[in-house]
Amino acid sequence: MQTYPEAIGNIRCEILFQKKDTTTYCIGNEKIDNYIFVNEQQKDAILAVLKHMDGSLTFEEIQDALVNKYNIKVDVEKLYELCKENGFLKYDDPDEVFVKKSFKELEIFMVNIFTIKLHKIQKYVEFLSVHMRAVILSMAVICAVMTGVLAFSNINFNTINWTPLLTNATAIVFYVIVSLISVFLHEFSHVVTAYKYGIKPETITIALYAYVTPMVYVRLAGLYFIEPKKRIAIWASGAVMNLFLGIVSFALANITSNYLQLFFITAVTVNLVLGIMSLFPIFISDGYYILTTILKAPNLRKSSFAHVLNLFKGKINKDSIVYILFCIAFVSVLLYFISILINRLVIMFIGELGSGATLWQAISSNINILIFICIGIISKITTLIMKSVKGQK
Repeated sequence: MQTYPEAIGNIRCEILFQKKDTTTYCIGNEKIDNYIFVNEQQKDAILAVLKHMDGSLTFEEIQDALVNKYNIKVDVEKLYELCKENGFLKYDDPDEVFVKKSFKELEIFMVNIFTIKLHKIQKYVEFLSVHMRAVILSMAVICAVMTGVLAFSNINFNTINWTPLLTNATAIVFYVIVSLISVFLHEFSHVVTAYKYGIKPETITIALYAYVTPMVYVRLAGLYFIEPKKRIAIWASGAVMNLFLGIVSFALANITSNYLQLFFITAVTVNLVLGIMSLFPIFISDGYYILTTILKAPNLRKSSFAHVLNLFKGKINKDSIVYILFCIAFVSVLLYFISILINRLVIMFIGELGSGATLWQAISSNINILIFICIGIISKITTLIMKSVKGQK
């Protein structure tokens, strides 16, 4: 049976990165929010193939047309699969969309709790985006004043008792509440900044990842079609909000007590960790995308392992160095965090047991850490099971 592929409309091609000797292009569609990153030669071939995928030509006819008109020799069926997995093709059934992008894979493992339609609060978002400089200045002034007051009062991190974070079960409840609020404001900051640069996302969704971990996410369709410095500003805005919330929470933790203080202590921890980790470029995060933009290295994480394999095969160029260094950093940091976590847990348990505590007392003293580890393990197992089930289907 012959296949007559037909491409969807509104596929754009824009320059993603430009170096002295190479240019990387972004081909995609804002509505489906999928993109592929290609060089000059690949761009010409893919655009030519998409142009001829009008629903009236077979693979062989497209192949002949490309050779006769443009002298382009490509594997049309291979490019067809690439376009298919990125959602660039039309289907008889409009609900049938096969996409293998990382964000889509993430969505497979999420259970949406509820979605906020941004058009209902559009005027507020637009107001904040128009007056963003004033908002940032106000945040900076608040942080400066609070930092000055705390420094003048000789208050630092050691003046607060952080132990309840590990021992008080209420901190788990506060963690869930604070995380949802903080991540929502993190994503809302992305939305406001995106509005400033002409990108208008439609929704913010609160979900459960792998039925366990609460999370909030927003899709910024068309993000790769704007200037690099604007993309960086959008990615960085979430961390700025979290660091602001962390500083404010720390100041409030010093003037409150009991459960209210525990709430703000939790807020300090959550926001500082979230803000720092969102800028940490080794794992997939805002900081990772900022790094790929600064280095002009698309698909940095996925391509890094391929470049390492090419190194052993003797295939290496000057661009490979960035990818190889990233791969080394990724593996090193991952092993470091795992070893630190195991080492800390072992030392804590040995210290508790060595001081005469029973096994249950040792566990109780670190119960929250163990709960988080269990949540992480359950989330990972659930993800693997769901991936296996989806694969079988």
